[in-house]
Order: sequence, then C-alpha cells, then structure tokens
Amino acid sequence: MTFWHQYRQASAFPEVLDLSNNNFTGRIPGDIGQLEALNTLNLSFNRLDGEIPHSLCNLTNLQVLDLSSNLLTGEIPAALKNLHFLSKFNVSNNDLEGPVPTEGQLSTFPNSSFDGNPKLCGSMLSHQCNPNYPTEAAPTSIMITRDCSEKIIFAVAFAVSFGLGVLYEQLVLSTF
Repeated sequence: MTFWHQYRQASAFPEVLDLSNNNFTGRIPGDIGQLEALNTLNLSFNRLDGEIPHSLCNLTNLQVLDLSSNLLTGEIPAALKNLHFLSKFNVSNNDLEGPVPTEGQLSTFPNSSFDGNPKLCGSMLSHQCNPNYPTEAAPTSIMITRDCSEKIIFAVAFAVSFGLGVLYEQLVLSTF
C-alpha cells in the first residue's frame, strides 16, 4: 500500500480513505500518518498484521478510525488519546494485547470497540489488567533496544563489508 505518495500537496490529501473488505495483507505503512487531512480511515476486514503504527497519532483531524477484523498485534498506542475529534474507534477482532489507554477519547468508546482481543485488558473491559503488567515505559525501552540493535547490526555489516573491500583491493593490487 504505497499509493499515499501520490498525495504530495496538502490540497490533494483525501479526507476519507475507506479500504475495507479488500483482502489487503501486510503491515499498515507508517507513511499513512502523512495524510493529515484524513477525517475517516477504514481499514477493516482485511488481513493486515503487525502493530498499529504510531504515525496514526499525526492524524489529528481523524473522526473515524476502524481497524477491526484484521490480524493486528501489539498494544494500542497510548498517543491515540491525542486524537480529540475521534467519535468512532474500532479495533475489535484482532490480536491486540495489553492495557487499553484510559486517557482521552479512547476511554469513551464502548466495549464492543475492543471485543475479540482476548489479551486486551482495562477498566472498561471485562478483563482487568494484571497489576504487574509492564508500564508504558517498557515498550519504549524495547523500541530503544530494537533501534540500538538495528544500528549495531548495520555498523557490523558495514565494517565487515568495508573490511572485505579493503582485503579484496589488497589482493587485487598485490597481483600487479
């Protein structure tokens, strides 16, 4: 789903993006957060997987967000509480986990918005969170660790590639 790149000018941004019931697979691209004029985003009834991208929090005009009936995993981003115009929110029938953020608009939606996610917990749900459940700081530290790991892997791969290049150059030059 890389079609958002065609919307480079603010006047070209769509206000409604309904891609429901299309059998799409893969992750929701982070670039979707650049469609700042969106007021409705419906990606329901597809086979989208991975986590809900944090870039959705950039869609501050969003009134409707429907991600239901997909294969989404991970936690509901706490920053979605900043979507003050959100009047309809549905993440039911996914594989989301952890506490439902209780601040902002998310606390005003009915239980049915979260149904079908047996690993979700929260005060508005029948399944209460374990008091020992990691706080919001844990995912951040995991993300930092993942970012550091990716940087280390890149640095090692670069160093090995550079070393092999130097070695190859020395071997080639030594034959002349």
